[in-house]
Amino acid sequence: MLDNRKSHDIIAFMINILKQLKNERALAEFHSAEGRGRFCVGFCLDYDDEFYLLEAVTPDGRWDGFSCRLIDDVDMVQVDSIYLGKIKKLMPFYNCTHREFPITDKTVLDQMLDYLVKGRKICTVETVNDTMISGFVNEVFEGVIKISIINSDGAADGVSYIRKADIGFISVDSEDEVKLEILSK
Repeated sequence: MLDNRKSHDIIAFMINILKQLKNERALAEFHSAEGRGRFCVGFCLDYDDEFYLLEAVTPDGRWDGFSCRLIDDVDMVQVDSIYLGKIKKLMPFYNCTHREFPITDKTVLDQMLDYLVKGRKICTVETVNDTMISGFVNEVFEGVIKISIINSDGAADGVSYIRKADIGFISVDSEDEVKLEILSK
C-alpha cells in the first residue's frame, strides 16, 4: 500500500458494494477506523472512484442530512443487521423519509459543493489531516474552496481556504449543522 491508502482492488470491490447498495436503496452501516465519520448509517445515493454520497439516518431513526465521504476510509459495510432492523422500525415513527438531492453527472464531491453553494447551507468539512471546520462554502475556484467559518456558538469566525484534494468528509443538514443554523440567526 502506498501512503497508507487502500489498494485499487479493494477500492474497486467497495465501489461494487456501493453500486449494489444504491441500486437496492438499502440501509447500511459504514465503519471506518479514522476521522469524524467512524461509524454512520444511511443510504448510498451516489458514488464515483473517490467519494460516496450518503443520506444519513440517526441511531434512533431520524433523518440526519447528507454526507460526502471518502471510499478509501471505509473498512467495513454491514447490511441486514439487528441494529439496522431497529433503525428501520423507528424511521416511520419519526417520519424519516428520503429527501431530494440533485444527482448530476459531476463527481460526488462537486455535486456536494454545488449543493452547498447554491443552497447557502452550513456544512462541516473535515480534511484528510483531521482538521474540521463548519461554515458556508462561498465559492469553489481552481481546486480550492472558500468557507466562511461559523464557530460552535453560531458566530462568524473568519474565512478559510481548503484544497479540494484535502477534503475527506463533508456533512450538511445533519443535527449538528441544523443546530449551527439556528444559533447563527
